[in-house]
Amino acid sequence: MALGGSGDYTFASGVTYLIGSGGYWGGTVTFQPNCIIKFDIGAYLIAYTSIVCNGAGTYSILTSKHDNLYGEAILGSTGNPTCGTSPALWLYYVPSDTSASYLQIRWAQTGIQFDANPADNRSHSAQSIKLQQCPYGMLANGCFVYLSGVTTCGVTTPLSVGNGGFFSGVTSVDCAGDADSDGLPDSWEMLYFNTLAQNGAGDADGDGISNYNEYLSGSNPIQASVTIGEPLGPSSRRTGLVISEIMYNPPTTGFSPPNNSESSKSIIRS
Repeated sequence: MALGGSGDYTFASGVTYLIGSGGYWGGTVTFQPNCIIKFDIGAYLIAYTSIVCNGAGTYSILTSKHDNLYGEAILGSTGNPTCGTSPALWLYYVPSDTSASYLQIRWAQTGIQFDANPADNRSHSAQSIKLQQCPYGMLANGCFVYLSGVTTCGVTTPLSVGNGGFFSGVTSVDCAGDADSDGLPDSWEMLYFNTLAQNGAGDADGDGISNYNEYLSGSNPIQASVTIGEPLGPSSRRTGLVISEIMYNPPTTGFSPPNNSESSKSIIRS
């Protein structure tokens, strides 16, 4: 879908949005905590006037349409995100100094681009920003950008400048033990999968529990969980287990377990 307009717009907490092409806003764009904005290939979000970031400790998520780790899965998602958004957030010649904060930006060609006329002496700021799996982190084009608490993971070129742009401050690498930003500690992935090819939204053993939830619960992600009393059938997770259904759902009357002398007799008696 194409989002945009001349007025203000608010991305609400706990809601997943899809920007299918270009999202343009002439008014103030507000990011509420834990809003999830997903982008199709080639899509971007442009703000012409100003932005308001209300995270204050809780991040707003900007990521790929194919990233199922956050928010609702989008129809057509492959579950394997790629860097197809550029830039995710584009502050385009906004008329006043602007601050971007508490944004977690994933799988974008460029995370944030600041554009300004050098004669305007714009001084923007980026605070508490997480940039993950982006070839380019931020671009300052014709303006100053002050950095504070900006971290990167899997970012090839954290900072780029053009047309006299300048960054004050530095970024730091912080992957928190998850170099591919898929929600699973790399050590845990290697322990069970011997590869980092899995991701948190996947379900390696097909038991309906995501790899991320298997990690949180301490269960084995390559051994399907079994629910007692679950019906047997072609699609059952218990199909491959040699376990009699009567052990799970025994008759309420007329039932006694076999003994050695009755091994050839029926265990259900009339």
